[in-house]
Amino acid sequence: MAKNRKIVYWDASVFIAWMKDEVRENAQEMGGVYETIAAVERGEILLVCGEIINQDMIETVMTHEAQAKYYALFKRRKSQLLPDDPRVKKLTREIREYYAVRREPVPKLADATHLAYAIHYQVDEFHTFDHRLVALDGMVAGHGLRICKPWASQLLIPFASPAAQ
Repeated sequence: MAKNRKIVYWDASVFIAWMKDEVRENAQEMGGVYETIAAVERGEILLVCGEIINQDMIETVMTHEAQAKYYALFKRRKSQLLPDDPRVKKLTREIREYYAVRREPVPKLADATHLAYAIHYQVDEFHTFDHRLVALDGMVAGHGLRICKPWASQLLIPFASPAAQ
């Protein structure tokens, strides 16, 4: 994968938050989601996700507008569904076995698959709202991986226009 711009992987939790326009306890999280989308639109970030995301989306109840938003995103060259690869499946198994052998919490199959895609395709950052995955930041089963919540560098505060007062 060409690395002429930052590559960010979103797991299902971030996609669902974006499509449903979630209100999160910390506004900087959704601000980070919108900031990432804006950077994608400017061509500064390549947003990627493994094909497993389609299964996650089938399991999620969404409005027709949210579904259209999701499918439209991957029709552009600024975002990409990463192809299925037998090496991703092998890495998924290795991730789960790594934690099982150590008697540590084993990531769910879908989570391990997302992590395996991100590691295999050497993304710069893996964005998630799952605190269990954020806890793995830096090292996943012996593989370096930056895992974080999307975070706004600046929090925009909406003000009412004078005409609305």
